[in-house]
Amino acid sequence: RYRKAQPKDVRQAAALCAEAFNGPFSWWSAAQKALAESRFETAIGERMQMCLDETRKHEMLVVTAEDSVVGFVEVGMLPRPLGAEPLPEEAEDATTTTTTTLWEGVEVAVEASPSFRRDVCYFANLAVGRDHRRRGVASKLLYLGEEVARRWGEPAVYVGVDSDNSAALTMYGRGGWEVAVDWEKDLINSNAPRIFLRKRVSPERRPPQT
Repeated sequence: RYRKAQPKDVRQAAALCAEAFNGPFSWWSAAQKALAESRFETAIGERMQMCLDETRKHEMLVVTAEDSVVGFVEVGMLPRPLGAEPLPEEAEDATTTTTTTLWEGVEVAVEASPSFRRDVCYFANLAVGRDHRRRGVASKLLYLGEEVARRWGEPAVYVGVDSDNSAALTMYGRGGWEVAVDWEKDLINSNAPRIFLRKRVSPERRPPQT
């Protein structure tokens, strides 16, 4: 079952994220696991309140099985990744050409460049329980996230992925995502281990890819 997350889902969503991004945890790392879950629970709880208050664009989606949260993703707005070239569709104003008179009898055409929106749509904390992976849960969550972006009128969605997460990179590649910024090839940010991917959101709805 797929639905919007509710406050009661925060703790289970935090456990999924802790396992996905800081795990796996062994029996002797219980303290480390508890700390990771606590940090995620605090952060997700704060953003859940933001969703309830509707103070900004942000939604959380979950997949449940037998009343347990087995998949989770957040959709929100954040500044465009540093170094990512804006897409033409992300322009707030179209390029316009106007005629300006320099002095009597002399006119020139002046082209005004478009301005681009600062914030773009992001997916974050996509996590699926270990026992429910490779069953299309992540693909469905991405599809539903794209539906949120489409409803918001966003032309594209972004996501950050660890450069050594080959499974995630393969999944996104199959879903039509492309590299927006490869920070490991950026001399300025050579120590940043994240790759930012981007996917255009088509105006029409499409079935999820499995």
